[in-house]
Amino acid sequence: MRETLLTRLIERLDNPHLVPLHRIDRATAGLVMLSRESGDARAYQALFREQRIRQMLRSARTGLPGLTFPLAHQSRIAAAAEFFRMREIAGAANSETTIDVLDRHATRWRYGLRPRTGRARISCACTSPALGAGILGDRLYPELQPRPLTTTHDRCSCWREPSSSSTRAPARCAASTANGDCTRT
Repeated sequence: MRETLLTRLIERLDNPHLVPLHRIDRATAGLVMLSRESGDARAYQALFREQRIRQMLRSARTGLPGLTFPLAHQSRIAAAAEFFRMREIAGAANSETTIDVLDRHATRWRYGLRPRTGRARISCACTSPALGAGILGDRLYPELQPRPLTTTHDRCSCWREPSSSSTRAPARCAASTANGDCTRT
């Protein structure tokens, strides 16, 4: 198979050592992270596994003027009937997401969601019904819709380099990570 992103990048960059580290599905943000050196891959993958990468998803929802932000939402997330969806159920929390308002418009608010536990996209999307406002245009939550729409507009991550402990974040995320704090709080 020669039509994968990885194969194309290996050829284009003439780097057979590229290794996939992390991906977010196209309907969310289309983010793919690769390592230029295969020997570094384990250290970077450990950052995700050990939740040492601080992530923020940004999404548009209807306004929630009755809630106080930032809001920490905890819940128990489990598999739904469809194999590709999750849902909130009663029981001890296994997911926590901090939600804050980034800006307010007449018809929608833009939120920053920082998952502390669980898988980021699932944690942020399937908790929407409990908050009273789903992500605008989301085709998976709260109800399955027939047509895909891109709903999570952007995703920012910051991390400490495994080899040097220096803080790294894409330039477009500078405002979200201005304090350079990539540790879990």
